[in-house]
Amino acid sequence: MSYEIIKKSSLENVLVSIITPVYNVVTYIDETISSVLKQTQEGIELILVDDGSTDGSYEKIVEYAEQHKNITVIRQENAGPGTARNVGLEVAKGQYVSFLDSDDVLPEKAVEFLYQAAVSENVGVVTGISVSFNSTRSWFIQGHYQRGVFKKGRKTVVKNPEMMYTLGPCNKLYRFDVVQNLRFPTEIKVGEDQPFVLEAYLASKDIYTVDEIIYNYRAREDSEDVSLSQIVKSNPYKSFSDLLRSIQLSLPLFDKYISNQVMREKTIEYYLSRMLSADLWAAFRGILLEGNASDQKKCLFRHYRTY
Repeated sequence: MSYEIIKKSSLENVLVSIITPVYNVVTYIDETISSVLKQTQEGIELILVDDGSTDGSYEKIVEYAEQHKNITVIRQENAGPGTARNVGLEVAKGQYVSFLDSDDVLPEKAVEFLYQAAVSENVGVVTGISVSFNSTRSWFIQGHYQRGVFKKGRKTVVKNPEMMYTLGPCNKLYRFDVVQNLRFPTEIKVGEDQPFVLEAYLASKDIYTVDEIIYNYRAREDSEDVSLSQIVKSNPYKSFSDLLRSIQLSLPLFDKYISNQVMREKTIEYYLSRMLSADLWAAFRGILLEGNASDQKKCLFRHYRTY
């Protein structure tokens, strides 16, 4: 994928690179960028990868980059957030890497909490508490809360398979050597982040969770302003197909990183149960209730024979 570096950060001694794909988010991007600029942790570079915006978002992020030496702006043709994140990884200079979606917001001490834990605990991935918010309220993510994802301490995927309920790339800090050779699959748009995060977990071996709110997910309220997370509802068959592909890409990782057969099989069983209940069922139900006859037939017969 070709891209152009419009303006490069001149910040030296970068500790953390935050990578943000940007696509038609002019309504939200000010708040997102401001939340990074207000971080208490020093040594942060912000890499903004414009994914072919047409609403003024690109011009907005260039303005910020001209005013702040720690901002890099990159432009590419529209190819999706996975490709944009891959581009960000290619140019990141930090000892650690984090991902921030262009409509979300970081609490002021988020990076400081994550960075201090990564250094003191000497782990490859650190995560923390996430909340969702809209214009009127904020709330804990139910699936995370119910399964104990927020519980503080050192973990592994094998001992703490509940961590597979947080397979989004954001709300985490990755040590660069753990993810420097990992990339997001670009042929799918739903679930493309899950193989990346799963492999980061497995390659890191130890994960650490801090008992602090470190990420705010925006729940968009404008029905015409559809975020990627809402694609499952808008195009359930494409989502279903992408999620199956995501599973295909993820399953070999368990063989690669978990040598004990019994533990590997238990972990795979948990992963598949998670995928069915948390992701696949929503898409499958959408196909049955709202999809057209052609999609229903392909889902029930083609995928049955293939998978």
